[in-house]
Amino acid sequence: MNDKKKFDIILMNPPYSNTNDILHLKFVDKCLEISNKLVVIMPFMFATQPLTQKIKKFRENFNKRLISVEQFPSTVFNDVKSIGDVGIYTFKEDSNNVIVKFKNGETTEAKNLNELTKFSNYEKQFIEYLNNNGDIEAECAGFHDHCTITSLEKRGITDEKEAWKIIDKDIENNCKKLKEGKYFLQISENDYGQRGNFFEKNTGNIFNSKQEVVKFMQKHGRSSTRGYLFIMFDSEKAAQNCKEALKRPLMRLCLYKTEYNKLIRIKYNLKYIPNIDWEDDRVKTDEGLLEVCGCPKDKCKEYAAYCKKIIEQVDKK
Repeated sequence: MNDKKKFDIILMNPPYSNTNDILHLKFVDKCLEISNKLVVIMPFMFATQPLTQKIKKFRENFNKRLISVEQFPSTVFNDVKSIGDVGIYTFKEDSNNVIVKFKNGETTEAKNLNELTKFSNYEKQFIEYLNNNGDIEAECAGFHDHCTITSLEKRGITDEKEAWKIIDKDIENNCKKLKEGKYFLQISENDYGQRGNFFEKNTGNIFNSKQEVVKFMQKHGRSSTRGYLFIMFDSEKAAQNCKEALKRPLMRLCLYKTEYNKLIRIKYNLKYIPNIDWEDDRVKTDEGLLEVCGCPKDKCKEYAAYCKKIIEQVDKK
């Protein structure tokens, strides 16, 4: 220890509780009081997860001294069942910003973790063009986690017939949200996740009327899933073009980043799907889609190639 009665450096893998607690954050907070430099192993998701009341105090204290975070894949500890990617957090006496190095080799800098974007500076440029067109119109049909069999049992509703009545009513109410005379593209189910690709099992269907959506819900709705998400279009061609775009690198990259930074919310899932004329044949390629969204032609090819490169790396995992 030095003259200030602080340790020069502490290297630590803090203890964790068996439940979803913040025991490790409490240990880090305490060690900051007694060290000049602190290097800690913690879940990487702490750096990118949305700010909540539970972690607000710790995030504020950490931001004062955090200088860097480096991300490692969950497999870094071969003999340990990890809950996600690992982060190496380094703290010093004072900090004006934090440098984050992602596991794909990219680096970004932010004033603090609250301002940290899950996208690199390079990616921000082409994402900006997608965002400039606004979010695409979407409606959610199905039922949500408060109306699953498991959730109903927790609420004391154990009669199976009564449970199905509640679920059917929820399906009916959600189907009323859908408009008539549109084409509907079903883009996700379960927890609204993309798994690196927008479509999951039993998704990617195109319906040409609300009635077809209702029939689908009646046939597939009774399960423990959380819901279904549909996007509405004016024509079948527009729905098909969007479906194909969601399979390609540009959209997959945006959705992959959303998924694996634990920001699973409907508004985030749809955030990078531009509200444009999907009947425009240029949307059939990533380069053309960027052009439709206002990206300069001299940048479209470069950005499209970048997206392809990153997704190829993802697919090799």
